[in-house]
Amino acid sequence: VSLMAYLHSRLEGLPGYRRRYGGPVFNEVTVACPRPAGEVVRHCLARDLVPGIDLGRFNADWGDDLLVAVTEVNTKDEIDALIEALAEVAA
Repeated sequence: VSLMAYLHSRLEGLPGYRRRYGGPVFNEVTVACPRPAGEVVRHCLARDLVPGIDLGRFNADWGDDLLVAVTEVNTKDEIDALIEALAEVAA
């Protein structure tokens, strides 16, 4: 299974988070967050994780959206750590 598919499967079980847009993806996916994406980014950075880009920086309507990239340099352990941090933010 690809790392992006693995991320999708982990996100599906995470309350409050969902893919913002349907359709195929390659290395990036927009994730709708239960809190402002800036808060999500700060929480993850405090845990030495780079979760993605707060799209609210570019458009106020996207304030809860996080652009997450997964490439061949990422590992399942890193995705698991990200999911764990995202769950903490939603709690």
